[in-house]
Amino acid sequence: MSRGRDPLALSQVIGDVLDPFVKSAAMRINYGEKEITNGTGLRASAVLNAPQVEIEGRDRTKLYTLVMVDPDAPSPSKPEYREYLHWLVTDIPEATDARFGNEIVPYEAPRPPAGIHRLVFVLFKQEARQTVYAPGWRPNFNIRDFSAFYNLGPPVAALFFNCQKESGVGGRSLLLLTTLTLLPFQERSNRIEQHKEGSKDQAEGWVYKISRRQGSTIHNPELYSPHKAFDSALTSVSNQVVQPLIHLI
Repeated sequence: MSRGRDPLALSQVIGDVLDPFVKSAAMRINYGEKEITNGTGLRASAVLNAPQVEIEGRDRTKLYTLVMVDPDAPSPSKPEYREYLHWLVTDIPEATDARFGNEIVPYEAPRPPAGIHRLVFVLFKQEARQTVYAPGWRPNFNIRDFSAFYNLGPPVAALFFNCQKESGVGGRSLLLLTTLTLLPFQERSNRIEQHKEGSKDQAEGWVYKISRRQGSTIHNPELYSPHKAFDSALTSVSNQVVQPLIHLI
């Protein structure tokens, strides 16, 4: 997938948390029966317990390190605790899940006090078993520094979901402001259908500022990060583009 359509880049996970990397492993993450894909939206009550994280493959001699961080703590507008460390597990054999690894930092459930937070899972492939020490604090963890210190190299996989508190209203409109320059037609149609059917958690995280296109009056286009409020986007987007999308929904 090109960076222009990569959800990790569109959501600014690439940049805020990670440098660009080439995916070379696959992991599946489930909170209960809910499988996480990039941009999935969940309330805090749905993530109280550690998820099941499976590393796909066949070679159990290969080992992986899993890190989970929140780059939007305590709030997306003022992320003074970036990156807040929620979970750290090492020595996870391929073809198993995180329960078979060595839990260095216990899982702490996300409790966003304000706004929509990106919760990012990052997977590294280890060269061998090694001793990893728990940091003395969770706020201001840095995945880049962690990887460099333990010689882990670039990530081999990453996923993120969006989380907000039970009474949160951030991203409440979720009007799927996307264009052909951001998503293929079929994917855009699917996400509109998901919203119409009430699958808010699937549609959440895909609010973007409209890109420039012929016939619009939008200037200085840029991607609108999914973890920010929808209201600001409306003030910047031409009504002649927004209104047709609203009618679709």
